[in-house]
Amino acid sequence: MQQLLVVKRGRLSTYRMLIEQFAGFDEVQIIWDRRNGVDRRELARATAAERRGQERRKPQDRRGPAAEYVVVSVPNRVETSGETH
Repeated sequence: MQQLLVVKRGRLSTYRMLIEQFAGFDEVQIIWDRRNGVDRRELARATAAERRGQERRKPQDRRGPAAEYVVVSVPNRVETSGETH
């Protein structure tokens, strides 16, 4: 199983620290988050408030490692022969 560590834009020190800590681990890849622009959840919140009185989801914690990067598990690539089953 391949592990991707996706680092939030602008977190250079976190990126460098992860690169150093996972050097030599072939199954771990550290990449930058490529998203940019407006967070659509913020836009949805404005319209959702009109439909219901209270937000049911807990707010995300913006502190700690979760705010700096996320870990994504990706199955190993499977070689196929081109046959369909």
